[in-house]
Amino acid sequence: MNKKLNIKKLSIEVRASLVFLFASVCSQGMSIISMPVFTRLLSTEQMGTITTYNTWFNFIGMITTLGLTSGSFNIAMMRFGDKRAQYTSSALTLSFIPSVPLFVLSFPFGNFFSSILGLSVPLVRCMCFMLVLNPALNLWLMKERYEYKYIAVFFVTVFNAVVGTLLAVVSVIIANGYRISDLPEIRLYSSSFITAVLASVIVVIIYLSGKTLFNAQYWSFAIKNGLPLIVHSVAKYILDASDKILIGYFIGSAAVGVYGVLYSLSSISLVFWSAINSALIPYIFEKLKLGMWHKIRAVASPLIIAYAVLCLFLMLLAPEITNVMAGSAYTEAVYLIPPISSGIFFTSLYNLYSNLLLYKEKTIYVMLATISAAVFNIIANIILLPLFGYIAAAYSTLASCCLLALMQYLFTTKLGISKVLDNRLNLGLSVTLIVSSIIINITYKNIPIIRYSIILILIIGVFINKKRIIGAFQIAKSKEVG
Repeated sequence: MNKKLNIKKLSIEVRASLVFLFASVCSQGMSIISMPVFTRLLSTEQMGTITTYNTWFNFIGMITTLGLTSGSFNIAMMRFGDKRAQYTSSALTLSFIPSVPLFVLSFPFGNFFSSILGLSVPLVRCMCFMLVLNPALNLWLMKERYEYKYIAVFFVTVFNAVVGTLLAVVSVIIANGYRISDLPEIRLYSSSFITAVLASVIVVIIYLSGKTLFNAQYWSFAIKNGLPLIVHSVAKYILDASDKILIGYFIGSAAVGVYGVLYSLSSISLVFWSAINSALIPYIFEKLKLGMWHKIRAVASPLIIAYAVLCLFLMLLAPEITNVMAGSAYTEAVYLIPPISSGIFFTSLYNLYSNLLLYKEKTIYVMLATISAAVFNIIANIILLPLFGYIAAAYSTLASCCLLALMQYLFTTKLGISKVLDNRLNLGLSVTLIVSSIIINITYKNIPIIRYSIILILIIGVFINKKRIIGAFQIAKSKEVG
């Protein structure tokens, strides 16, 4: 009877995981679907305003959230297992300390902020207002994910993405019909309105369930573990964005556009890794807490293999994906995808090892590794871009992500916890992806039959091992700790 109950419970959690994955794809898909509408109604300068707003919002938000919505929150969910609601409400109050004064200052100093950020004063105030509310939404979503409440996450995520995007599209179309020129503001106000309404409701829910405005222990824990992750987040942002900035400086804006599109296509697999990693984090923390290290390896290994295969699929199908998603104008840059995809695979390895560091509350190590990788990426691009063009940025990204994963591995080795993962397997997959990125590039023009043969072999291999992969994902999603 118990066995049947457990199987039923596992199947429900797997379905919930697929629902969460669908929500993530839907959320990102809405931005892709709506893009042709906005690019036709808004000028390139107006689209640039939206990009500038989003860039500043993400960057400033890393600082004003005090690292509360980073990996430290998952540590808190494990440490304060019976007081999660109280920690969340206390953390929300802490997030208001930098964001609320910034919003207040945006009124007397709106023009000053406007000149620095390159945005209109109303957009500056809109941004500051959303910086106040956004942490509530993120904290609540992270808590719900950690507790496997994926149905609630699904409805909030999809509602925010679908309704927010539809309202923005309709508003811009109507405003354009009335010859209103402030289309970027209307686009951003519309989508922000839906997020603000959701976040406001969630603020009430968090405080009603947690009933804790301030707790010295929670604040001390959050600041101690969160502050190093602010530096980590900023450094990671620089690592991800510096190549585009430097391409624009050394080569030109057209090259940035090509590189940016191909980078986005190479990053498609991150949607799936996000779902995998969100499943692994609570599982890894729980097993480490119980000393069941061997169970982590048994689950993590087939999942990282599956993700490596997904990255290989993306490399092998790069010409076809580029033609469908971007068009013939970008096909000459298809050679960017293999090294970038390989670099993104190393991001998954970095996540695995950083999860172990976060469990040990060694956030300073996570920060140091990211800073080192960001600095290396900048130096490599400055040296190589003038010599080899934007293709150099793809390989600089690959090398930087290798360094990031390697440093995380070395730090976990220093702490004596790297053996939790199958390090030989991870090394073998790393070498395979790097070698494959070089070989596959050669097959794009002249010998596609090799690509198609490899794809067929991979499909057969996935089909043969599908039960093992699905089983590992089931175990990762299971709340059972035995």
